[in-house]
Formats: sequence, C-alpha cells, structure tokens
Amino acid sequence: MTQPAAPTLSQAPGGTFAPLARPTFAVLWVATIPGNIGSFMRDVASAWLATDLSGVRLPPDRH
Repeated sequence: MTQPAAPTLSQAPGGTFAPLARPTFAVLWVATIPGNIGSFMRDVASAWLATDLSGVRLPPDRH
C-alpha cells in the first residue's frame, strides 16, 4: 500500500488568509495583537518613567 504524495505548493489550497481557517492558528495569531500592543505600551511607559526619574529637563522650544 502506498501513501499519497504530499501536496506540492501548486496543489496546496490557498490564499493569503488560508492559514486562519485553522482555529488554533487563528486564535494564536489574533492573541498576538493585544500582546504586541501591551509590549508597545510597556516600552513607552518605561521610557517615560526613565526620563521622568532622570530629572533632566529640556529647555523650552524657541521658535
């Protein structure tokens, strides 16, 4: 008994969003969005805090 050949790239069902049809992949992919937003917020907050704690004040902007 022979096994069927693995689908080649041209035979694979597809489209750009085809992987999102798999529920596990879709959930993990969507979960990265709030994770990335949270990382961005943490980076901004830590930079802001470091600047605030340094005590360095910038001179007023002169136009």
